[in-house]
Amino acid sequence: MPELVLSNIGQPSHYEGYEAVYCYRDKEIRELTRNDKIKCYYPKTGYVVTQYFGMGYHSFYYKISEDGTVSQMGSEDIQVTDAPKDAYWYWDKQEVTESQFYQLVEKSAGKDPVEIEESDFSANTEANRKNMAKLIKF
Repeated sequence: MPELVLSNIGQPSHYEGYEAVYCYRDKEIRELTRNDKIKCYYPKTGYVVTQYFGMGYHSFYYKISEDGTVSQMGSEDIQVTDAPKDAYWYWDKQEVTESQFYQLVEKSAGKDPVEIEESDFSANTEANRKNMAKLIKF
């Protein structure tokens, strides 16, 4: 993804739409997805992983195509309640095992995601704006 922007709207992490992913295509900025947290992205294959928390955590694996469209390829749902832990993994709308899921992630997205730490983009500081600008190629 040569033209990717990861954005934070400056609200506490429990606000809906806390972090968003944009791309720059055909001279316009497009919002691709948003969630509580941007967990990581795979620059070589166009995958972004977002996450939200609530009675566990839920991760979503999105494929961003060359034309700027987004497809949800996978999800990981780990429920943590008073009941025993429930966990579910889906790839291309089909339930898979945990090991199958991570094999599919590696095969489709790759091995080396760029991890996004909350502190990287959680404040609208000059340093963070410069870091954000490094991700944009016009």
